[in-house]
Amino acid sequence: MNSSIDFGIVVPLTAERDATLAYLKGYTQITDDAVSSRTYYRCAIPLAKGGRYEIAVVMLPQMGNVQSRVPPSIETKSLSTLRSVR
Repeated sequence: MNSSIDFGIVVPLTAERDATLAYLKGYTQITDDAVSSRTYYRCAIPLAKGGRYEIAVVMLPQMGNVQSRVPPSIETKSLSTLRSVR
């Protein structure tokens, strides 16, 4: 699997995550134990002219304006160290 992510989708609710994953299909569940034990979902969307986009879906850690903040540097680091948990 390609190690870089082209697009990240952040969702606040389980229902939104499930709806997003139903649309994306063919995703892999991934856990990042090195950073926060957060679970991500990753898939590839093929492009019409060849190639593909790598997509990562993640839920917010908590609800609320301050609590749900995810520092971009943490997410960038954790997305680069993901491992598959099939």
